[in-house]
Amino acid sequence: MYRLCSNIPSFNEKKSRNVFFKFYHVLMLLGVLLILLVLNSSVFSVKKIYVKGEKKLSSSQVVDISEIIMGENILKVNLTKVEKNLKNNPWIKEAEVERKLPSKIMINIVEREPIAFVYFLGSYILIDDEGRVLEVKEEYDFAFPVISGLELKTFKRGEILECQNSSLLERIVEFLVEAEKLDFSKHISQISIDKEHIMLFLTNRIQVKLSKSDKLQQKLAVIHTVFEDIKNKFPTGGLINMTGDNPVLFIKN
Repeated sequence: MYRLCSNIPSFNEKKSRNVFFKFYHVLMLLGVLLILLVLNSSVFSVKKIYVKGEKKLSSSQVVDISEIIMGENILKVNLTKVEKNLKNNPWIKEAEVERKLPSKIMINIVEREPIAFVYFLGSYILIDDEGRVLEVKEEYDFAFPVISGLELKTFKRGEILECQNSSLLERIVEFLVEAEKLDFSKHISQISIDKEHIMLFLTNRIQVKLSKSDKLQQKLAVIHTVFEDIKNKFPTGGLINMTGDNPVLFIKN
């Protein structure tokens, strides 16, 4: 006696499955061919690179730093690697890269803001508002104040400047950042540090004497106000003494 087995697929079911698998393989093959076509088509090669946010650096410098190759297939460009290349440059704080198919790449950067030079062994180290080393020069261009008297440990482009009294450098940088907001930093030519005091050398031959332990940022408003009041009254300049808790004392030259 024979028993029917309902699990055996019918001829039509087998045929349908075969058709499905053939269709699936054809789609896979077409997909691969399409990918190869796109990856090798000149339509998708990098033809234009647009740069936004550059100030110190030129557009061509930014493109060189990115290491994007003109003519390379745009889908092969590793955006993460490009952004890393850009951020490795001391001048670039933030970078964002995106594709604009079929052949354009957009690079948006935010550059670091230089704040001062630090004098050390005949060299001038340009730092930003975080105390990060941007570049080292043999001469300075008077565009930023010069800080002298810091005891440096080491310095390297792209890294935070290391010195014996890091908190003092932080306070000076914060002071200069706030002075920039008041449009006052342009009047500061030099900041000189000795064992006990900090001397600010301003325009109009005016100097400011501060204690090394002072909270510089808190005294900025007073320095600014006094300077604006006396800068044109005393053409020979003078000294604004703000050491310790003593009241402000001005001694003309």
